[in-house]
Amino acid sequence: MECPVHRWHFTHCPSCQCNGHSTCIDGYTCRQPCGNLTTGPHCDKCRTGYWGNPVNGGTCQRCECNGQATHCNSETGKCYCSTKGLAGDHCEKCDATNHYHGDPSKGSCYYDLTIDYQFTFNLSKKDDRHFTQINFRNSPMKSDVDADFTIICSVPAKMNITIRTAGGPEKPLITGVNCSTFRHRFSKTEHLFGVEDNVTLTTFYVYVYEFQPPLWIQIAFSQYPKLNLQQFFITFS
Repeated sequence: MECPVHRWHFTHCPSCQCNGHSTCIDGYTCRQPCGNLTTGPHCDKCRTGYWGNPVNGGTCQRCECNGQATHCNSETGKCYCSTKGLAGDHCEKCDATNHYHGDPSKGSCYYDLTIDYQFTFNLSKKDDRHFTQINFRNSPMKSDVDADFTIICSVPAKMNITIRTAGGPEKPLITGVNCSTFRHRFSKTEHLFGVEDNVTLTTFYVYVYEFQPPLWIQIAFSQYPKLNLQQFFITFS
């Protein structure tokens, strides 16, 4: 009995099984590389960046990750987002529940850092292994105080800092530095801090990238006013 056109089926397991994506060289080995976006000794898996079930003539299709991931789950197509804070099967939204905001279709997602608090991010869980970047942002609220920035990264990683002023585009300030231990003071004489007419005047964006989990990051923006020694002694005398 023959199978219908374009369909086939084994009545027993053959010695060489290439799942219709290659041919056998010697009756035991599939010719490499496999075709139809497949890989493996028996051409039974999808290549990196593709997903599906290629067994017995099945097909693979490209991972749809909105440019926010390089590969996805080979069986379900769920994307492994490369930036912490992205969410959704296709990395199409931000994890707002955990304080990440932004628009992945126009850029990325950012963790909103509260002023005068030190934050620690620990990327050591199994699901964190695909992350290679994490982004932060902060808007200093005190117009008359310098903004101090500090960061410590436990493994080698690079960092960029950009700035956006009200109504203006995002501009680079610091590029490609090592974030193992980094400190910088943004002067109130060079930048406009605070809010005017319900508009935030200045926002800093911090991009930490090219790292390999596990790692932890400590980061903070602070605006502690400088201590006035004369006022100190008057107060406590």
